[in-house]
Order: sequence, then C-alpha cells, then structure tokens
Amino acid sequence: MIRVLYDKIIDGAPIPNCAETNGMSVHNNMLHHFDNFGIPYRCININQVTDNTLTLYPVEPQDVFDIMHPAKPGFIETVSKEAIKCIQNTGIKSYLLIWFPTEGFSLTLFNNSIPRYIKLIQDRYSIPKHKILFVYGDVNIKESGKPSKLFDFLPAENVFGLNIFEHVSVGDFSNQKKPTYKDVIFRREYRRDKKKLFLFKNGNIRPHRIYLITELHKMGILNQSYYSWINHSNAVYSEEDYKRIFWHYIKNEVIRDEYIAEYKTKIEKNIPIVLDKVPSELVDRANQIKLDNNFILNSYFTLVTETVPDNENFGIQFFSEKIYQPLQTLHPFIVYGCAGSLEYLHNQGYATFPDLFNEDYDKIKNEAERGKFIANEIKRVSLLEKKKLNEIIYSDYMVDKLRHNQKLIQSQPAKNGYYQLMNWFETIFLN
Repeated sequence: MIRVLYDKIIDGAPIPNCAETNGMSVHNNMLHHFDNFGIPYRCININQVTDNTLTLYPVEPQDVFDIMHPAKPGFIETVSKEAIKCIQNTGIKSYLLIWFPTEGFSLTLFNNSIPRYIKLIQDRYSIPKHKILFVYGDVNIKESGKPSKLFDFLPAENVFGLNIFEHVSVGDFSNQKKPTYKDVIFRREYRRDKKKLFLFKNGNIRPHRIYLITELHKMGILNQSYYSWINHSNAVYSEEDYKRIFWHYIKNEVIRDEYIAEYKTKIEKNIPIVLDKVPSELVDRANQIKLDNNFILNSYFTLVTETVPDNENFGIQFFSEKIYQPLQTLHPFIVYGCAGSLEYLHNQGYATFPDLFNEDYDKIKNEAERGKFIANEIKRVSLLEKKKLNEIIYSDYMVDKLRHNQKLIQSQPAKNGYYQLMNWFETIFLN
C-alpha cells in the first residue's frame, strides 16, 4: 500500500500540500483518481513514515509558470522542514511527487523553466534527483521531453505520462444527458438533413485556432458550422503576435496581412461569439464542458481543436477532454491536435472516420501543414451533396462505430493509464 504524506491532516482529512501557495491546487485531485481506480493508499503524517514503505509527498501545481519558475518564489518554499528531511533521506522510500497531468505543452517553454525549477529544488535543498517523481499529461513525455532539459535533472524512469482526461470525460458526462443510440436510430430512419455541417467550439483563443477559424472563414464555410469564439481567459495578442502566428502558415507577406485583416475584422471584433455559454459561465468547469445536444444532433461532425498541436514537432501526445466529447456524444470528428492522435486512439480501441475524412493528416509531422490539410478536408466534405453525406452518417457501419466508441470509453481509462501508473509506482519502490 502506498503511503501519502501530508504536512497537515485535520480530523482525518489531509490538507493539500503547499495549498497556501498561490498557483497550487487546494483540492486533493490525485487522491480522487486513486479512489476511482482502486489504487491502494493511506494518508499519513510525518511521524508515521517508515523505511520500508513507498511514501509519496504530493504537490499539485496549477499555475506552473508562477510557482515552478526558478526566478520566482515557488512551492518548495512552503514544504515543511520535516517533509524535506524525509525526502532527502536516501535510506527510506520517500519521494517528492509533482502531480501535473492536466497539461501537455512542451517543457522547453520559457527557457526550460519547469526543468530548471526541478534542478533548483535539488540544489537548494540537497534532494537527490532520484527522489523526485514527475507525473505529466503528455503520454509520450519520455521521448518528447528530450529536447528540454528535463532528463538532465531527472532520471527518465522517474517521469510518467498519464492520460487523465479520458477518465475526466466520463465524470463530465455522468450527470448530463447525452445523445443516445435511440436518438441516432430515430434520425437514421428519417434520413433528415442536418442544419449545419459541423460543430466548432472554442473557449480559449490559441494560435492554431486563430489560423483555422480564419482559414475556414476565407473558404466561406465557417457559416456552415455552429461555432463559438469566447476568449474566456482574456488572452491579448499584439500586431507582432498576429504576424508570427500567420507567418507560421503563410510565407507571403501580402497574403499573411490579408489573413490578419480577415481575422481582426470578421472574428476578433465580434468576440464573444456565443453558442450556448457566455464568458462568465465558463469560469466554472462544469459549465465549460456541458454540451447542448441540439448542436450535436443537428450537425454532421465535430471539428476538435485540441489544446496542444505540437508545433515544435517534438512528438508530444496530449489529449484533453475535447477529443473525448465526440466519443461520448456519438459524433464523428476530425481533430487538429498532435500528429499521431488518431493512431493513439486506434491503439486504444477507438474507431475514427476514414469513411468521412482523409485521415492522412494524422501522419503529417509539420503542424502548419497538418492544419492546412485539415482545413482543405473540411472544405472537401462541405462540397459533398447532402444525399452523400446522409448515406455516410446514417449508415449502419457509422452508427455501429459511434455506439462502439460511446460504450468503450466507459471502461478504457483504467486500462489506458491507471494500471500502468500502479506498475510505475511499484517499479519506483523496487529500484
């Protein structure tokens, strides 16, 4: 059984370590996942640490570039002296566990600030590097982390990539009504034309989304979608930012400037573009992930713009709740995310939609070229006659695939991450 060490346990309830530090979680999210997947653990205080039991001192960063940056005060400053001594001690199986599976961006960001902060922890507090564990949201972190300095400061075996959002999506939909097999069958029998071609929801504004929405607008097919453009994080882009964003896709300056003007006059000035949620509602994650079934049932597919498209081509594999929403809601999809996203889903048993899209886009390493390919695929599908679209969408084969995905996701999360996580903890203990 794993021992989970806390500085404070009040009336039997552990208080998240370093929770008083801005940028750290005030909830024991890790324990929630342990509970859901039967990972055996016991919460202990410093007086209960023994030398022959795996002991984890968990910290859960949220605003990592504030509290895992070597030039700023970080979470390590609020770890108790007793816990530090415990982690320093090479004679016992106690570890600092940095639990951060909710993001999967490149760790090279901000001059490798996160790896350098891990190095600072080691140097300032004399913590051996093998006594620090790092759980991250990029399932390919052992490869994609190589361009950063992560493995200069941590052994590769002390790093684990966990797909957390596959499980999170199950919880997201546990208390909301989602389309059912009967809904699809009913519409299949009547062969109804759907009102829109696709669903395209965007809360946070990111560079790859800025390009794609502009491209679709220039192609004249954005109005064939249910789309939102909210910017609920209030991101601000300068003119130079826009030049860099579009230069990534368009090398001709005149054409690039046309794209910038198109975005600013047709999209940006209309923010927020709302479907069913206004920006203030999206502060609460429960509202952020709740979907209106009418948009799903009245469109042919979802265009998923994932959080990380891996524009450095480091091999990142990060999957948020966005990719799992159409799997939950019986909706075909095309995804602008990391290269190999579909291959990953196939390996986990999910069906995708080569009967609707040319899925060669998944093999394109260059992120900009992948984005252009996806835009052109949507354009091609938009030119299909409704009769042809209906034949594909309402076919028995399509309905069976959608039903398969919805059923499979209920049992997959443990297989895809948490069994491996248990094995990883055991390996750490035995080494």
